[in-house]
This record gives sequence, structure tokens and C-alpha cells, in this order.
Amino acid sequence: MGCGRGGPGLWLAARAHAALVGIDFSPVAIAQACHRAAPFAADAAFAVADLARLPFTGQCVDRALALDALQYAPDRVAAARQALRILKPGGRLVLTGWHPHTRGSERLPPRHRHTDCRSGGECGGDEHEHGE
Repeated sequence: MGCGRGGPGLWLAARAHAALVGIDFSPVAIAQACHRAAPFAADAAFAVADLARLPFTGQCVDRALALDALQYAPDRVAAARQALRILKPGGRLVLTGWHPHTRGSERLPPRHRHTDCRSGGECGGDEHEHGE
């Protein structure tokens, strides 16, 4: 999810001997990921798609990976729900993202100011952004 140019996903797929399907909103990044896949000898495919509307059936993947991607989705909550929707029972979701050292700090871009993953709160923003 949010595979960009494919680097970490390609490396992980090659190391784990796993199939990889990379999704990103950028056609340029997807083209670069396709080009970069050959040296990894990985079973990899890439597609342009919206993280909030993944083109997969439910419970179809064993693992999902989103490295610094969900916080950039226009609808972060929908993207997170999609990540959970596609996982098989017992599947694993690995996420990385920005977390403010000081919540609400004006030194950060607005989308990163109110992320709260440590408290068990929703990873992705303030109540206004999520319509709560």
C-alpha cells in the first residue's frame, strides 16, 4: 500500500520468497517500481489505485505493508479500513508513519499535528478531519 518505487516491498518479497502486489496513486512511481523489479527476481506486480478503494476482494492477503503512506491518503480512515479488509484472518499489517513528538505542534504540517497512535487513539488525525 503506497508502494512508491517498490524498494522495501521488492526487497521483502525477494527475501521472503513471497508474491508482491504494489499499489500507489502515482503512475510514475508504479512505472519505476515495474522497472526496478527485474533485479530482485521477485514475483511482483504493480498497479495504480486509491488506498481508500483497494482493488482486492476481502480477506485475500496474508500480509500488508504501508511505509509512511497512510498519512498521505486523502481519506486515511478509509485507507486503514481497506488495509484491514483485505487481510486474511490471522494476517499481519505493518504500518509506519509520522507521529508528533508534541501533539498539535505548529512546526509540523497540519496532517501530522494530531496523529495519536500511542494512546490507542486513531492513527490519522483530529476529530474534525474524520467527521466525528
